[in-house]
Amino acid sequence: MAMQQLWIGLVVSVCLVFPAQAGVWHVYIGTYTRGESRGIYYCRLVTNPVRLTDPTLAATTEDPSFLAVHPTAPVLVCVNEVPGPGYVSSFRVLSGRLSPVAKRPANGVAPCHLAFSPDGSLVAIANYGSGSLALFRATQDGELNGPIQVVQHQGSGADPRRQERPHAHAVLFTPDGRHLFAADLGADSIFVYAVDSERGSLRLVASAKTAPGAGPRHLTLHPNGQYLYVINELNSTVDVLRWDPTKATLRRLQTVSTLPPGTTVQNTTAEIVVHPTGRWLYGSNRGHDSIVTYRVLDEGARIEPLGWQPTGGRTPRNFALSPDGRFLLAANQATDNVVLFRIDEQTGLPRPSGRSIRVPAPVCVLFVPPSAVGR
Repeated sequence: MAMQQLWIGLVVSVCLVFPAQAGVWHVYIGTYTRGESRGIYYCRLVTNPVRLTDPTLAATTEDPSFLAVHPTAPVLVCVNEVPGPGYVSSFRVLSGRLSPVAKRPANGVAPCHLAFSPDGSLVAIANYGSGSLALFRATQDGELNGPIQVVQHQGSGADPRRQERPHAHAVLFTPDGRHLFAADLGADSIFVYAVDSERGSLRLVASAKTAPGAGPRHLTLHPNGQYLYVINELNSTVDVLRWDPTKATLRRLQTVSTLPPGTTVQNTTAEIVVHPTGRWLYGSNRGHDSIVTYRVLDEGARIEPLGWQPTGGRTPRNFALSPDGRFLLAANQATDNVVLFRIDEQTGLPRPSGRSIRVPAPVCVLFVPPSAVGR
């Protein structure tokens, strides 16, 4: 309960510091550069009146498929998901531009996801192709040291084409920084690591299996810190798991489809995001090309679908909520567009705003608050 109250307090603080009426959200967009794109793009979401500014190239870098921002410093880091051995790049955030700081090998193939620890001292990388995690030291100046540890996953799944070996797909630190969750699509597993921030090390302490062939992709925690939501790419479902930090255990409570009943379209899922209030949960469908909205019940222990909103394009690989929870940006990879939706304050459902921008092969959307933008 104390953690929930603290988190709600932080949300309220954000809304007070950056009032929605005069709000300007800085947005960075990662892309695949195997076609027209040249790297990371930048735009602004202006909330009064609501509009998206034309995107500009913020940094030239290869296949920046996922982005993360330092929790307290104007530093942005991306994975470079190039064919073969990948790498990770860091930048200083400078009012719409990104100034390169460092580029380091990810010590793995096809890095696809990354996360900062809550204090910003560590960056964890998920290497999809090699099924491994890499841990780096990070500084407030954007320097990256390491990897200081590489952890190799083990296991396989029921799908011989997609799950022939481990495929680490996402990482998530707990709010206290003491544990790290890692979703592995190939192993049908969520691995739990104890984090030693001083030594810069990970130690496997638990794991939880999904249904055979589910293919866990991304994950998010409820604001109260007690429930983990995992979106499964291969069977289009969401798992709700109970997280016990004292015992470091995960227990699956519920599995719910991401698709409307009777849907026959071929589909895979991509992103999952919980609303800052904890009242709603969202996931993206690729094939059905929609955002599914769930109502969150029993303080996070159960979810039920509320509706499906078309994303205004094809293959919504990623989407993000604005930090105040009022807007959703969906990145449609196959149609080169990023589409803006308003979040209904009563129902939580995304509503079309009529605003969109063209970005080539967008695959990640990152909101950066004004406090993280340097001068």
